[in-house]
Amino acid sequence: ARLSAAALLREGPPALADCGPSHGAWAPPREMRMPSRAGLALLGLAALSGAIAGEDGIGPGWTLVGEDGNSKMLVPHPLQDLLQPNETAVIDQYDRLFERYSMYCNGRWLGAQVLQDAQDLMYLQHVVYTVKPSLIVETGTYKGGLTYFFATLMSTMSLDGQILSIDRNPPQAVFGAAWFCPVCEECVRPWDTEPWQRHVQYLQGWADQKDLYDAVRQEAAQATGPVMVNLDACHEYDCVLVEIVLYSRLVTVGSYLVVQDAKLDKLWGKPAVSAAIEHFLQTTSDFVVDRTLSYYGYSQHAYLRRVAATLGEYSLDAVDSSRVRL
Repeated sequence: ARLSAAALLREGPPALADCGPSHGAWAPPREMRMPSRAGLALLGLAALSGAIAGEDGIGPGWTLVGEDGNSKMLVPHPLQDLLQPNETAVIDQYDRLFERYSMYCNGRWLGAQVLQDAQDLMYLQHVVYTVKPSLIVETGTYKGGLTYFFATLMSTMSLDGQILSIDRNPPQAVFGAAWFCPVCEECVRPWDTEPWQRHVQYLQGWADQKDLYDAVRQEAAQATGPVMVNLDACHEYDCVLVEIVLYSRLVTVGSYLVVQDAKLDKLWGKPAVSAAIEHFLQTTSDFVVDRTLSYYGYSQHAYLRRVAATLGEYSLDAVDSSRVRL
């Protein structure tokens, strides 16, 4: 039998009679303190912001706030703007735990290992659903988990789109590597799946490689619909800035440049991803940081929405080496 939300708050879940002899009726730990119902509404129902986005874009980020009764309302604010300092501290603590215990290693998407926080996967799927890109350019394939995520979204949405995924090493070659996480032998090999084979083209090389970038640029110019870019190849300031300068020009107006792991500056205690983003945004008004996307109040990435197209094509004529340097 189903329990109402109110009953769950009052009584807890039903007894776990079918879960084995070691389990009994559920009871909260003595030290466990339940949040207020208003707090649960704010945290649990903020996800509605994605479901009611405008037809011409993802925003505004409407968030449900208020007390019990009839005083709840939707307000056009990112959830971060509504949080108190002590609530923001809870999110910061979660982020520290996420890194301390390498929670990204536990991420799975349809059987494949994907090194993402689940909340960002929700934001990314919402971007893809709303933008409906005909081309996604991804730097940093690694084992192909996020590439596979994008491919399955395209397949589910019946999009005739393509993903150009760039990395120095093909995912098959690094599947057994334990560079960031233990090897997941039982995980799906993304490149063997039907969505990958239908939607993904892997390009081997450096993201800032002159000839490779030129080839990707030509593919983007021929795209029949929106172009989205996801940057995850490098996280040091200099190379992130190069990638942003190059690949931002491929993004179509209304679509997104997603820069992964913008939180690393704080963790590393030095200028890195966020600093490169800030530098770039000081040079152009073509992009704005879309904060309304983080309707769960937390994101590890930066979502830059293109609102104008004044940036011209990046000239490779003056590049006299195999890789682009600023």
